[in-house]
Amino acid sequence: MKTLREIMRAGFLFMVQRGATVREAVQVMTANNVGIVLVLEGERLVGVFSERDVVRRVVGRGLDPDHTPVGDVMTSQIVVGDPDEDYQSAMRKMDQANIRHLLVVKGAEMLSTISIRDLIRVDMQAKGEESRYLREAASDRLRAAFGAVGAKPLPVMGYGEAGPVPAEADTPLA
Repeated sequence: MKTLREIMRAGFLFMVQRGATVREAVQVMTANNVGIVLVLEGERLVGVFSERDVVRRVVGRGLDPDHTPVGDVMTSQIVVGDPDEDYQSAMRKMDQANIRHLLVVKGAEMLSTISIRDLIRVDMQAKGEESRYLREAASDRLRAAFGAVGAKPLPVMGYGEAGPVPAEADTPLA
């Protein structure tokens, strides 16, 4: 099972200072096509600011993004993941916390941010591989079972005007 280290882009971190305005934070998000920025006070992480914060804490309250410091509307309770954590555990953690972005840290070092979309892509790929494996295994077992008893495969059926017909019949298929 893949770990966050295998999925994340090292150094994929976008930051603003606590005193930056909401507009400045949104410009950083827009320029980098991300939905979250880390909020620092000097070098120290003090929070995160996400698109959800813009909607709920700025627009929803009628605040002016040009005059509202991001530190006043950021999320200060930060949920983090470990780079050696498996992606499904991270997905559960994000679901339980109702968040879409996870900061990946090792000790005090910030390594990357990862989105639920990144994890869903990995999950879909893993499920596709599992599905292919199961189909192949089922096909192998069916071939082995029919071959073992000498059974003939069922004829391919088509559908004609009079109803189901064997594909080799002269009746044209509709």
